[in-house]
Order: sequence, then structure tokens, then C-alpha cells
Amino acid sequence: MKTRRAFWMSFVLGLMASGVVGGRTLHADLIYSGTSDGPWQQGAAATRLSQTFSTGASPMTLDSVGVWVRNANESNSSATAGTLTLELFAVDGSNKLTGSSLLTVVNAQSVDAWGDGWVTGTSLGYPLSANTTYALAFIGSGGSTMSWKYNDSTAIASSVSPTPTFFNWQSPDNGATWSDASPTTGFNMQVTTTAVPEPTALAMVATGVLGACGLVGVRRRR
Repeated sequence: MKTRRAFWMSFVLGLMASGVVGGRTLHADLIYSGTSDGPWQQGAAATRLSQTFSTGASPMTLDSVGVWVRNANESNSSATAGTLTLELFAVDGSNKLTGSSLLTVVNAQSVDAWGDGWVTGTSLGYPLSANTTYALAFIGSGGSTMSWKYNDSTAIASSVSPTPTFFNWQSPDNGATWSDASPTTGFNMQVTTTAVPEPTALAMVATGVLGACGLVGVRRRR
């Protein structure tokens, strides 16, 4: 009886530590959320736009990234259909994009002229380091009027504490150089992540599962 009780106790503790049951549920966190309607800045052909976001104290898995697109020029007088690509980058000491793309979030998704809505990459499963800033590049196709919405009257929300400083950039030369973009708060974007279970939690889960398997074996032998 004592052996059986110990097996089940280790199994339940393992589940609680992993977040399957109990108070530590592993769920998606919005580490960047800007969703208020407003003006837009064009980012097509050689002009690229970028928005940074930062992780918290623990490693995370990137689940999804979405941006609010308006496919019209900034004066809203013309619109041309095109495609949008979103790329994830590391940043340098000035929080500007550096190196090659880490991940293609969305690849050449078609957006109709006058289109106004969210373009989102999902089920990304990309590992993000703790306490690290990343940048999303907004790349509209040549000839299009692809633009990124923002709203400076509403602050960007984040589950990361303390709230990070966000940076938004524009490049006139396909990403060779970067300078401040139009928003003072940030472009409209949503970034969801899931916390990575700690090694100790995974070890407890393994112990619990092995204990349950052992208990089943004992019962069968009886």
C-alpha cells in the first residue's frame, strides 16, 4: 500500500510541476499586443518596416505573430494588390535588425488592394531565449501599397514584466540601414508565446509516468 501511494504521489506531483494540473498551467502569453485602429505607414518594394518585442526571464516558444495590414498608400488615395512577407531577426546593441533572418513567419501572402485586416503566422514553434529582444520585418512586394497600421494614442500591452521598451524602424534600402519609423508607441502586432517547462518539472513528470507504469506492472503480476 505504501509503495502504491508513493507511485501515485510522484505521478501527481509531476503533472502539477509540468502545468498539466494545478496552478502552473502552461498557456499562451501575449508578450506584445497592439490592436487599436489608426493610421498606417507604407512598407513595400525597397522600403521595409520593423517592430521589436522582448521576452521575459524564462525561455519561451514562439507560437504566432500577427500584424494589422492596410493595403493602401498613406494618403488613402490609391491601392495596389501585392504580397506580404514577415521575417524574424535578431537585433544588435542599438536594437536594430542584424544578420540573416531567423525565421520566415509568413511567406508572400497575397493581400488585395484596399485590404484591411490581420495577417498571421501560426504554429511557429520557434525557441526564444530569455531576456532577449527580437525584431519582426514587414516586407511588402514591389509595386504594392502594403502598409502597417499603428495607433499612438494607445500604449502597447505586454505580459512581460517590467514592460519592455519597444522600438520600431524603417529602412529605405531593403534593410541595409534602419532609422526611426512613424509610430511613437509601436506598430499593431500580436505576439503569442508559451513558456518552456523547466528541466526539474520535466524530470518530475518522467518520474510520475514511470511510477504509474510500475504500478500497472505490479497490478498485472498480482
